[in-house]
Amino acid sequence: MPSPPCFRHSGAVIFLFTDFGYEGPYVGQMHAVLAQQAPGVPVIDLMHDAPAHDPRAAAYPLAALALLVWQLLWPHRDRGAGGQRRRDAARPVRRGDRDRSAGLT
Repeated sequence: MPSPPCFRHSGAVIFLFTDFGYEGPYVGQMHAVLAQQAPGVPVIDLMHDAPAHDPRAAAYPLAALALLVWQLLWPHRDRGAGGQRRRDAARPVRRGDRDRSAGLT
C-alpha cells in the first residue's frame, strides 16, 4: 500500500495535542513557528480541546488518538496472505525447542 502523498518525505510528522482550545491565537502561533522551523513537515492537529490542566483526564483521548494514528500510519498486513506458506510453520514443537525458547536450557 503506497504512502499518501503528504507523507512522502523524510518520514517526520508533527502531531499536535493541546488544551489551548480552538479560539485564540495559540494554535496559529504554533503552526507559524513549526512552518518556520520545520518547513515541509506535515502538521496534523489531533485535538486542541483536551481537558485543561488535567493530564490524567487528557491521557484517555490522547491514548485513543495515538492508537488511531499508529493504525493509520503503520497498517498491519499479513504479508503471506494468498501466497505459499512455509511448510514447517505448523510443525509441532519438540521438547528441546520449547525448553530453549523458555530459557530453560
